Amino acid sequence: MRLRAAVLAAALAALPAVADEVPPQHFVGQGVAIDLTFTAQEGRLSAGSDAALALHFADAATAAPLAAASPAAWFSLRRPGEAADDAKCARKVGAFVAGNPIERPDADLTGFAVLTLNRDPSLTVIDPQGGYGGSRVLALLPLDSPGGDWVIGQDPQRAYVTEPAAGKIAAIDLQSWQRHATAEIAAPGTLLLQPGRGLWSTDAAGVTLLDADSLAILARIPTGSGTHRLAATADGKILFVTNGDAGTVSVIDAVQRTRLRDLPIGLAPVAIATSALAGFAYVASEAGITIIDPARTAPVGQIATSPGLAALAIAPGGRWGFATDPGRDRVVIFDTVTGRALLELPVAKGPAEIAFTQTEAYIRRRGSEAVTLVPLATLDGGGKPAGIAEFPAGERPFPATAAVSAASMTSAPGEASMLLASPGERAVQFYHEGMAAPAGSFEDAGRQPVAVAVLDRSLHQGAPGTYGAPVRLPTAGRYDVAVLLDAPRLVHCFTLDVAPAEGAVPGGALAIEPLDLPRTVPAGDRLVLRFHAVDTGTRQIRKDLSGVTAQAVLAPGTWHRRYALVPGPDDTWLLDFTPPEPGIYLLSFEAPAAGLSLGSGGNFSFEATGPAVGGDHHS
Repeated sequence: MRLRAAVLAAALAALPAVADEVPPQHFVGQGVAIDLTFTAQEGRLSAGSDAALALHFADAATAAPLAAASPAAWFSLRRPGEAADDAKCARKVGAFVAGNPIERPDADLTGFAVLTLNRDPSLTVIDPQGGYGGSRVLALLPLDSPGGDWVIGQDPQRAYVTEPAAGKIAAIDLQSWQRHATAEIAAPGTLLLQPGRGLWSTDAAGVTLLDADSLAILARIPTGSGTHRLAATADGKILFVTNGDAGTVSVIDAVQRTRLRDLPIGLAPVAIATSALAGFAYVASEAGITIIDPARTAPVGQIATSPGLAALAIAPGGRWGFATDPGRDRVVIFDTVTGRALLELPVAKGPAEIAFTQTEAYIRRRGSEAVTLVPLATLDGGGKPAGIAEFPAGERPFPATAAVSAASMTSAPGEASMLLASPGERAVQFYHEGMAAPAGSFEDAGRQPVAVAVLDRSLHQGAPGTYGAPVRLPTAGRYDVAVLLDAPRLVHCFTLDVAPAEGAVPGGALAIEPLDLPRTVPAGDRLVLRFHAVDTGTRQIRKDLSGVTAQAVLAPGTWHRRYALVPGPDDTWLLDFTPPEPGIYLLSFEAPAAGLSLGSGGNFSFEATGPAVGGDHHS
């Protein structure tokens, strides 16, 4: 920790006060030309600010873009006086790829993080690179009441979570691990995020449009009564809202923020989805599946089914639709192009929820832990699809609840695999296609996950050969931006100077100091520890901070968790922490926007005594 503080102090001393412009950087190796550019969202590349990284790969001889590249990138703070060195860079990349717990990157633009919405009022962020059964929990974030639905935004990286019992919607910054904004909405229901337009939320009166940054209310649009579900056309111009009690679907002009009309559907519409391929919306209700043309804002067809549909979803590509009928142990598969049912597939013990990868449909059941797999490629034959399989997702059936509409399954980015919330095992199951059972599981810090989502942190291709990602710049200093290309094998480290945040004081002048840290506590007892953020030069309490996190480590490092500190009374910061087992715990703190890195503002320890009882550990 002291070494890292010295690295930070030396790096800050060598930096300019502001890094407004970073010229593009160019490198050629192994016949590949790489160009690196950064774009600051607010014109300044400083600690804690958001920027966009872009890497362009091209053939060095022909300048043809490499559109099939699979690059990875990391940020790593340099030691004092350390120059750029590709040999050292290669060693760093090797450690990052191997998941070395000692040498971690300061910012990681690879892979994904797993998010769980838990039965208690909390949200967990898990790094799956920590390994099965011993996952690295990046953050455990409190909610004001148990969550009901959520959506994940990629740019900026935020989780929007409904808190129905509290009458709120929370926007949580997934890089600072802090609540960014809160909206007070009576009985918030389901959410739909439209980048560039805002966040839609259903409520008791209809639907509300919120600003995606501040969560300020932009529009309120009344609709029919009852439980609501949302769907939008591929271009985002039309929003559909189901009204369960009224038996209607409200058609909303999402651009003008006005209700166009209410369409009678029949009894209890329960689900809705759209197909970009067919250009229609599909509504499941007691009357069957109604097809709506958004251009005419009118029903244009009906797919007859028995009453009792519970869920409806459209597979990737938009051709095939699936609707579950748990009461009759059937799944209706229909063709969106012809508007006709293809077949009714028997699935025992209450098929309920549907999810997809690019190649398979996953059907979760109410009365069994078994999950049914339906290969999508075999549906073209018109008969019963070949290759139907199943696997156990844990040891107990998934206990679905009407209070949670968020999905309990989601596909892993870039992989033929599925993540499944498993509250009975207090974990997330990881299933890779082709296997007879999950490959492993990720612990949820002793919580019971009821929904799962992913935050994709990897580079994505925009223009041919150009791969980019948003990044929250780490603590001020000089960094290696390490880039790895698989084919041809190429490793190179670019240089980036991150200036101190505006108003930040360099060299560890900010410290997080405890007000009532005990020397010993019983293992398993909940602690709410109070801290002040203090300027060590003036001894004044800093009141202008945000994004303060704590890392708790059980010596000698076999267990660690990261927690968001929340503001408390009298300018304090509060850490809600339960030591899971006996031992010596070390606390360190980070506030990147204020120039505070782990260990540079002080480390504290206490001892937990007694038998292991679970706490924030796996139990």
